[in-house]
Amino acid sequence: MQVSTKSTSYRFDFLKYSKIWIGVSIAYLALGVIGYVVMGGFKYHIDFTGGAEIQVAFENQIDTATVRSIVAKAGWDQAVIQEVGNSKKEFLIKLGGALET
Repeated sequence: MQVSTKSTSYRFDFLKYSKIWIGVSIAYLALGVIGYVVMGGFKYHIDFTGGAEIQVAFENQIDTATVRSIVAKAGWDQAVIQEVGNSKKEFLIKLGGALET
C-alpha cells in the first residue's frame, strides 16, 4: 500500500479580484448614502411609551361610543378605542400610563 503525498488543497488568489471587491464595497456604501438622503436621514422613534393594551370581546354587537363611555367611567378618559374586524363585538383598548394590578 502506498501513501499519496499529493496535496488536494485548492489555492484561491484573493488579491487577483481585490479591485472587484473594493468596487462592490463602494457601490454598497454609495447605495446606503443615497438611501439615507432619499429617506430624509435617520428616523428616531419611541417604540415603548408605556400603558397597556386590552382586547375585549362581547357576546352582542356594541358600538365604539358605548365602549368609550364605559372606559371613561372607569377613569380612563384618554383611552384609544379601536374596533377589531367588522363584527362590532371585539375592541382593542389602549390605555396611557401603567396599569396597577
